[in-house]
This record gives sequence, structure tokens and C-alpha cells, in this order.
Amino acid sequence: MKWYFCLNEEGLLGFAEIILVAAHSALRHTNLEAHLLYDGPKNAITEYLMSIGVHVHHHRSSIAPLLNDAKSQPGYYPSVARGAYLRLDIPIIEASDSFVLYTDCDVIFFSDPVIENYKPDILAAAPEYASTTTAPTPYNRIFNSGVMVMNVHGFLKGRDRLVDFAQQHNFYFHGDGGYYDQGALNKFFSGRWDQLPQSLNWRPFGGASTPPKILHFHGTKPYELAYILAGKTGPQHIRPVAKQFFDLQPFAYLMACKAYLAHLPADAERLVAATSPATTGFITFGRERAHEAIAALRQELTNRQTDKPMATDPALSG
Repeated sequence: MKWYFCLNEEGLLGFAEIILVAAHSALRHTNLEAHLLYDGPKNAITEYLMSIGVHVHHHRSSIAPLLNDAKSQPGYYPSVARGAYLRLDIPIIEASDSFVLYTDCDVIFFSDPVIENYKPDILAAAPEYASTTTAPTPYNRIFNSGVMVMNVHGFLKGRDRLVDFAQQHNFYFHGDGGYYDQGALNKFFSGRWDQLPQSLNWRPFGGASTPPKILHFHGTKPYELAYILAGKTGPQHIRPVAKQFFDLQPFAYLMACKAYLAHLPADAERLVAATSPATTGFITFGRERAHEAIAALRQELTNRQTDKPMATDPALSG
């Protein structure tokens, strides 16, 4: 099955490092055929991804003019919207398969997700979580759009109406089911989506899962985790909510950090420097320093007995 992930040039600032991890983990642990929709010119990272077997489609969002002209409002950024809504163009690009897997760029594959078992009429996704301040529990009324199995033809049938619906809301949903595409998808396809297990969209703050097949850095992003490991948790470095997510399940996030480093390619430093030198993350923090910080923080947390580590550590299973 084909796996699609999407990014625009502006998104490289936060995700130049992350897409390398996602691609390497997919190629190492799955039989998926990787496809990147990239809104931007060729660069060192896209050329590298092509060299390792990723199909890179240089594609401008078909609704970019609408996103650029959307009403200005607090929280809405056209550059973010152009990247987020790129996934709506997958059914336009895909010409042969009936079902495809979509994920956000900030994922790690631990094993083959066996997506062939899921054949939704429109899309299938894992539920969103109801809370980020107490023990999170899945909230089955809305889904997280970071991992979806898409019925290409079923999705395409309603795509134009979906775009019209999103445009009526100025492409921004103020957290009501999501903010950008996730809000639009949840509102428009309410009650018409199939459910995926959390193991296919495992978010560390949700706690232990039967060994996850796909880890999704929803909430605290890898570049924010690097700052947390460095002890830089002020608002000038990370969003306050990122630390809130981390504090819910710190051991799970430390496991995620180890897995991230294990899938970061050897020449990531060169590729990121050539493509997006302003990017911050584990590369700027340093690999060896990151491993030392993970071990130190893990020991500190253990000593304080604030949590228990996960029984299963997918990062160690290779």
C-alpha cells in the first residue's frame, strides 16, 4: 500500500529533521511505498529522499489561492494552512490505488501497520483525546487526522463540497474538532468515519499501548523535546502546552526520543544544514548529548517516582 505524507517549504523550519526520521522508519520497518507531496522547489532533503526510494511529488496545493485569501483572524496562518490542507489533494494525485495511508510528517513506524485490513467508505482514523491536563482518554466523537486510511474514490466524491465547507469557515476551526484540516474533516465527515486502533496513531501522552505500530508526535514535537532535554522549557523555547503533554507521560516521551534518535540518518546534519539551516532539534542539541540527557532525566524521574516506564519499549526492538 502507498503511504503519503505532506509538507510545504515553510514547514521545513520545524520538520526538516522529522521527515527524515519518518521516511527511514517506514522504509526500515514496513512494506509501504512512500510518497511525499512537497509544495516547494527541489532541495537537498527531497533529493536525498528520492535517492532512498521515496517518491517525491512537487505539488502546489490546489486551493492555495483560497487559503492565501482567507479572512485574517487570530491563530490563522496561510503558510500553515497550505501545508495542513495538502492532504486533501492526495485523491487528486493518486491514480491507481483504491486505499492509501496518510500520516503527518512527525511519525515513527515501528512495524508494518497492515492497513489492507481497513477499507472505509471515506476515511478511517483513531479517536482524538478528550483531555490534556488529566489522564487522557479517547474521545470517540472526533478523530485525529494525523493518521488516516483514505478511500481515494470515496474521499474524492465529497472533496469539492468539503473545500466549500472549509471556505465558509475561512479554513480555520478554532480548536472545534481541530484547527485547520482536522476541524474541517471532523465537521464535514461527522458520523461518517471508521475507527482505527490507537496503536496506529499512538501519541505518547496517551500512555501505554499494546506495542504501537505508528508513533505520532501529536502535542509535543521533537524539536520541543530537544529543548525539554536541555532544560529550556520557557515560552521563548517551547509552547506551554508542549510541557503539559510531556509531564503527563514523561517516560513514554523519553522512549519516543530514543526511537527518534535511532531513526535519524547519519548524514541528517548535512542535509538539514543545506536545506533549512535555521531548523532546531536534536541535530543542534547533539546526538551524544541527547542520549546522556535522556538517561539523566529518566533516572531523575525514577528517583522522584513520578511515573513508571512503559513495559514495552519499541525503540529497543529495532
